[in-house]
Amino acid sequence: MLLKKSKIINFFETQVLRLVFPDNKTFPNQKRFRHFSNAVYTDNLQKKTQIKSQLNKQKFGGTTSSSTLRKKRYSRKMGNSNSAPPVEDVDKIKKDTKLPVQKIKTLWYRFNDLDKHKRGFLSREDLSGIPAFALNPLAERIIDLFLPPDGPQNCSFERFCFVLAHFQPTRPETEENDLNSAYHKAKLMFEVFDRDGNGQISMEEVLKTLRQMVGSNINDDQLAQIAKRVVYESVNDESRYSTNEMPSVEMDDFLKTMDLKTVEYKMSVKF
Repeated sequence: MLLKKSKIINFFETQVLRLVFPDNKTFPNQKRFRHFSNAVYTDNLQKKTQIKSQLNKQKFGGTTSSSTLRKKRYSRKMGNSNSAPPVEDVDKIKKDTKLPVQKIKTLWYRFNDLDKHKRGFLSREDLSGIPAFALNPLAERIIDLFLPPDGPQNCSFERFCFVLAHFQPTRPETEENDLNSAYHKAKLMFEVFDRDGNGQISMEEVLKTLRQMVGSNINDDQLAQIAKRVVYESVNDESRYSTNEMPSVEMDDFLKTMDLKTVEYKMSVKF
């Protein structure tokens, strides 16, 4: 069994979307989402229904009809005193991320939904409490993108937008230093594997991430073979191999291995 890189990207993208847009109806391009594999994510309709019900209760309290939910969402957006982010924040975020103003406002609504205690930031508790994360084997790694372990443990709206700006569609006019460029999308993927943040992905880090993704459905020997294959496909320089240990994958190796066109397409979302 080999893990195709496009499936890894697709899985990562889908899980980040579950964080931002937990209601399946808000997923753009829904038809092109595919589960990583039966061993990673079980397509259980009952669980999805339960999660959606929990999300509705978490947002609005109790069970409500679709029309009532729409009215409450509209009321929340129009009547909330925090219905729009401060102008100065919008200007800075727009400059740093190149997100359109309307998208910034959309993310502002979601940010406030997640900020249950109305403190103006998101804690690890806020993010890990999302019901959809109960089925997400990479939940902690995704949360780490918003709350780096070695940084402040409160995610500001600016940080929230910074991470999600990577998922803007890559366009012909997109420059390499833009967050939605293929380079920065791949860099975000790299950070998911680079657990200690040292700029390299070790064999142990590949194993830990893959183990989280497949659970106990694959034995240790099979998983080790998959991890070695990942490293072999990434590091083509024979001088970096020794008899004692496998080489670490660096960012340049990762970029050469990834199909950047696939990265651009799979990690692009219209929100």
